[in-house]
Amino acid sequence: MIIDEIRKMECLSPKFKNRIKAILDSEKLVLATIALKGSGLIEEIKRRQDIKLFEMT
Repeated sequence: MIIDEIRKMECLSPKFKNRIKAILDSEKLVLATIALKGSGLIEEIKRRQDIKLFEMT
């Protein structure tokens, strides 16, 4: 599954947040882009043990 842009605006939607959490908790392989800075869900995702982060420049 590919998710394009997990950013602050998207994180304001409870429906989006619940869906992202469900996807990340599933067995699916996920490739996503996420904001470089952010708190809440963005920070929570980045702290997960099953996430590998790569900074693209």
